[in-house]
Amino acid sequence: MRKFLLFFISIVLLFTTDLSAYKKGPRGKCVQGDCKNGTGTKVWPDGKKYMGEWKNGKRNGTGTMVYTDGRVEKGRWTNGKYRGE
Repeated sequence: MRKFLLFFISIVLLFTTDLSAYKKGPRGKCVQGDCKNGTGTKVWPDGKKYMGEWKNGKRNGTGTMVYTDGRVEKGRWTNGKYRGE
């Protein structure tokens, strides 16, 4: 009975815990504006920073990503991916 109870509790915790943060890795923090649907600035724990347009929580539209090594990607973004100038 004890093993069944532990199994049941484990299953309940598995289905009620939001594991998305673990799947996607470290999340950044929106430090200005609207980083969900609008224009905003987001900074990640590793120091990279994106300033620009967002749609459904992804980089979408015109924006600039500044990396910690000095690289800069400025231009169009679609579904979180850089598409160029």
